[in-house]
Amino acid sequence: MAKEKTGVVQSIVTKKDLLYAWFKWFIFSHCCINYERFESLGFTNAISHILAKLYPSKEDLSEALERHQEFFNTEPYIGIVIMGISVAMEEQRAKDGSVSGEAITAVKTGLMGPLAGIGDTLNQAIIYPILLAFSVALVLENNLGVAGVVIYCVLVVAAMAAQSIYFVNYGYRLGKDAVSKILKGGLMDRIVHAAGIVGCGVLGALTATYVSLSTTLTYGSGEQAISLQADFLDQLMPKMLPLAVTLVCFWLVKKGKGAIKIMGILAVGVVALSLLHII
Repeated sequence: MAKEKTGVVQSIVTKKDLLYAWFKWFIFSHCCINYERFESLGFTNAISHILAKLYPSKEDLSEALERHQEFFNTEPYIGIVIMGISVAMEEQRAKDGSVSGEAITAVKTGLMGPLAGIGDTLNQAIIYPILLAFSVALVLENNLGVAGVVIYCVLVVAAMAAQSIYFVNYGYRLGKDAVSKILKGGLMDRIVHAAGIVGCGVLGALTATYVSLSTTLTYGSGEQAISLQADFLDQLMPKMLPLAVTLVCFWLVKKGKGAIKIMGILAVGVVALSLLHII
């Protein structure tokens, strides 16, 4: 046990240490991913310099490195809060041995699942689509071409970097109570809810602006003919047909249809409706 060792350094982890750990995790967290350990190699690599600083004894360092080789898998940008918590617990263990190695492993194991769910919901289902929508709108408005891909990549990297830097420091400051405070206070639920509202607003604006669909159907003939589009649908709710198409696409996604299949369905539908002189 670490508390039985006499060579433990009474050190304090610096912001520079955490920033370097973040950098290694941000760049290399998935470079050695495998089905036996998943992200544990990336996690261990990220904090290896901190462990070496806390445990100058080869025996203690080996024990710590081995401890973090156990299976670990979470969402990397919000889940990095686990790294901050683990570092805080390792530091306390190195100082006085009051934290057991089993406790550190238990905290990691207990938090990686819930934080993966939160991170995937917030990032993959909300933030990424919002940034993609923004980039698409920017490209369409300014004819930026392939630069739009670069813009999207830069936005994603910047957003995830800022997010993960914040959470690794937050986890370290609050130690093992960090996530329980977030979850009990309902902060993360409010963040996800607010981001979801923003995402819906962005999607609605993009649908109204860039999805173009109208019908040529009319009722009657001559000057008395009534246009289904101008005299009925637009009066009832402008952009009703684009909204309907968008909702159908969402329904197909929820049914498990891939992007290629959805585009194929849309293409066939457009051709068929055009031949029938409906659109």
